[in-house]
Amino acid sequence: MTAVRQTLATFGASPNDNPGRLQVLHVRGVTVLADDAHNADRLASLCDTARIFPARRRVLVRGQAPNRDDQQLRALVRSAWTVMSFDEVVIKEMPKLLRGRARGRLPRVFASELSRLGLTPERIHIAKSELAAVHGAVALTSPGDLIVCPLHLEQAAVLSWFQRLTDASWSAGSPFPPTARS
Repeated sequence: MTAVRQTLATFGASPNDNPGRLQVLHVRGVTVLADDAHNADRLASLCDTARIFPARRRVLVRGQAPNRDDQQLRALVRSAWTVMSFDEVVIKEMPKLLRGRARGRLPRVFASELSRLGLTPERIHIAKSELAAVHGAVALTSPGDLIVCPLHLEQAAVLSWFQRLTDASWSAGSPFPPTARS
């Protein structure tokens, strides 16, 4: 029983405990929830968890392997939006996971659904990769903001980049330091 108590008291304190699985990162004024959230139920759960975090503004990073039809992709967007709306959304394309779909198709489907749900076009951003999407999301933030950040292919690179931001004493709303540009 002591071992269980000890594990529960300390688990999650280290970024290496379970990387990319409901990690809460505090990156110089911005809270980041990182999880692989690869399907609608997991994304809805992640958004539900995000609701407990106070935030001035909320930013979602979203992408998906496009091996689902357009209706399933639209449902994925709705699964997040029915739990909580976001101030900004950065859609990531993952070129290694196109799986026969034309480049740009998935972002267009996501953007179309977000527009249908009421997000204005200037609040929808498209990035060419997962890491570029995270850079874009962080660039949109100010102190007190929250990023909901499902990670897939570039999880290690993204988590490493967040660490470089922290180590460089970057703060939300400031330009990225040279050591954190990639």
